[in-house]
Amino acid sequence: MAALPTTWINALFAKFQQFYGQDFVRKWASNDIEATKTEWAEKLFQFDREVLRLAVEYCSENVPKPPSLPEFIAICKSMKPAREHAVMLPPPKFEKTDYGMQMLDEIKKLVAKKRVI
Repeated sequence: MAALPTTWINALFAKFQQFYGQDFVRKWASNDIEATKTEWAEKLFQFDREVLRLAVEYCSENVPKPPSLPEFIAICKSMKPAREHAVMLPPPKFEKTDYGMQMLDEIKKLVAKKRVI
């Protein structure tokens, strides 16, 4: 089954441990932590790095208790719409103008004389 890289899940769990301290450690104390991480990696595979980053940031500022997997998935899903509605601007168009061409000629002359100001 597809899953997030182990390093991502380890980093996520490390962040949560930093945010929530012993509350986070106790939450998973009775679980096989590697099996838990595997489950999270598989379920979170649907989200890209930016959505996960936004969700972690949201948790650090707004979620007082460590989230369960379903709670964290819901947070990730709430982060997706903002990204899906982002507007991508077209790349800028550059036009050759007389002034621009004059400046380019001046720069070329200075470079040729090795007198760059």
